[in-house]
Amino acid sequence: MKKSSKVKYFGVAAAALLAVAPVVAPAVTATTNEPATVQAATAGTTPDFIADATIKSFGTGTAVYAKEGGVTKEATIAGKTAVDVTNVTPTYQTVQVTVSPAEPESTDGNLVGKTATTQVYSDSEGTVADGDPVDLIAETPYTEKTADGTYKIDAGYVRAEDVTATPTTAAVDAKTTTVKGYFYVTPGAYLATDGAKGTNGTLYIPANGYNLKYNISATVQAADEDAAATVSKTAINTETGKNDANITTALTNGTLNVTGVYTDAAGVEYYSFDKNGAVYLVPAAELTISKGYTVTATQGYITTTKDDVRTYSDSALNNYTGTLIRDKGTQLLVDQKATNANGDVVAYHVSADADTAANTWVDANNVTFAAATLDVTAEKGSVIANASATVYRDKATTIATKDTIAKGETVDYTRVVTNSVTGEVVAYGYKNDNGNWRYVKASAFDENADADVTVSKLPNGTALYSNYKAATIYTNAAATEDSGTKLSTDVNEWSAFEVSKDADGNTIAYRLGKNQWVKAADLEAEQALDGTFDVAAGITLSDAEGTKTGSIENGGNYKVFAVRYINGKQALKLGTDNQWVIAAQGDYYPA
Repeated sequence: MKKSSKVKYFGVAAAALLAVAPVVAPAVTATTNEPATVQAATAGTTPDFIADATIKSFGTGTAVYAKEGGVTKEATIAGKTAVDVTNVTPTYQTVQVTVSPAEPESTDGNLVGKTATTQVYSDSEGTVADGDPVDLIAETPYTEKTADGTYKIDAGYVRAEDVTATPTTAAVDAKTTTVKGYFYVTPGAYLATDGAKGTNGTLYIPANGYNLKYNISATVQAADEDAAATVSKTAINTETGKNDANITTALTNGTLNVTGVYTDAAGVEYYSFDKNGAVYLVPAAELTISKGYTVTATQGYITTTKDDVRTYSDSALNNYTGTLIRDKGTQLLVDQKATNANGDVVAYHVSADADTAANTWVDANNVTFAAATLDVTAEKGSVIANASATVYRDKATTIATKDTIAKGETVDYTRVVTNSVTGEVVAYGYKNDNGNWRYVKASAFDENADADVTVSKLPNGTALYSNYKAATIYTNAAATEDSGTKLSTDVNEWSAFEVSKDADGNTIAYRLGKNQWVKAADLEAEQALDGTFDVAAGITLSDAEGTKTGSIENGGNYKVFAVRYINGKQALKLGTDNQWVIAAQGDYYPA
């Protein structure tokens, strides 16, 4: 059959074909070798650091120095985690801190020619002259400084030696300072990017302050009845930084109330006092507690046994708040209890979450107490260990076995243990190989985002399009763990090897390399393409999924609307979604 010299359209009027040479290779070519890494578009901003531990001594917002990749920066402890330094001894350190990191000059700016006219080139290497030299005496913006020693302007490229360039932002050298002193040094910190863990680093936590060990409530007197306790030079008014003679007088008379026990970097204990709106610390060795209550944490509910129960601001029940719990039978959530020297409970602290009398103390004689219980429900799921986890025989996780779950390993549970008061999940239960119930603490595990994700291979040769966007790259199929890198903005077409889907069959992400997943929302299977396609009669037509829908009746040149990959082969759209042909079965001519 004689080929038409006109461009054919499916359902569209014909138009004249431009005289263009056929393209030997396909218009776009997907790589077939799986890359070890995907190129990052940018290095990203300097993120905060978090620690891979449960915090006891230092919480969110604590100022620290964070070392990662050989560079130490000022930072703060971030997120819900905190740093436990219970078993860490402070050591004297000399820390070189980067106050501000080095910044390269910007890739854009303005330039002027060094002579009356400047040669412009069509290539970035500056070897192919593009027309006659032009006038660059006036400031001309450039958008790129290439690795080949040229600058990109609207007209093409100019050599660096021919112009004087001024970047929009000049390069900045790093500024450092040296900090010396005692620090808690805690390896195993993690660089956080968008809430996800990244590179392992080290925290330096200054050990020059005082850390609350526990709360108590008691009155005190001097250890030696004939000599008043003194305030040490380091135990000072935390507001003014000065000693106060009134403290000595108060201690002599035994009129101060202890609010807490603190320790310093050397482990020395201090009692803290609130007086006239200021906080004071006195070495514990200089004092003896004459009477008072010990405050400890508890969980449960109290129920009032009479009307008009008084509330107090202190555990010793000395300061009436003026607020009454009006009705008998009122149930309130409590989080602390005060006990006397005999271990008897004398007061309960109402939780800040309570609807009534929040953050107040109630006389234990006016209430009944019900402790929190552990409720077990049948529920299936999967969790992944965020640290090495001990396996227990009981739901209260008090009887340990010799078994452990390594960090990163998963547990498929069939029981969930919750606190009856707070509703918090405290443990997961499962049966071991011997059919015995075993439990792990919930705090040592995170939800396994990949549990409901299925992964399947894509046909060899499949490629997808990113539209040159710096899409986030994830390390897992659920696309929940940010790798800290992004797709290059210099590349549009990417080989794809696997696809992940959720339990409902919805596509989540595609794998473009080893442990490199990109969300489906950031990629496209089809891209607009303009040109013509010379094809013979009888060639199969299919839909976008590869199902045959017909064949080419008349050979010739047909208008091309889009390109995609069908079953790993590049295909061109010649009309509707049911009119795709494999690109290798004809010749493509770009517009």
